[in-house]
Amino acid sequence: MELGTYTHGSDATVTATVNTGSTFAGWTGPDGTECAGGSVAMTADKSCTATFTLNTYALTLNTAGTGTGTVVGGGTYNHGTTTTVTATASTGLSF
Repeated sequence: MELGTYTHGSDATVTATVNTGSTFAGWTGPDGTECAGGSVAMTADKSCTATFTLNTYALTLNTAGTGTGTVVGGGTYNHGTTTTVTATASTGLSF
């Protein structure tokens, strides 16, 4: 949260800087529409909230070849998450 003090009638410039792995979802709050324009006319106390969401990614696992087996560990994961994937060959086959 950043606070600033401004004289009546001045304009405050607002920006939202997104970090790697996140997405800026927009401005909300009582003055969110004004903040979305990037400049807020300071004629009273004002408040805006920058909303960020964590990126998610899908991991799809497939099998190939003439044998059979199973793969485990696919799914949807948040940015930066580490997961374990496992491939198991059916009985009598090799991976």
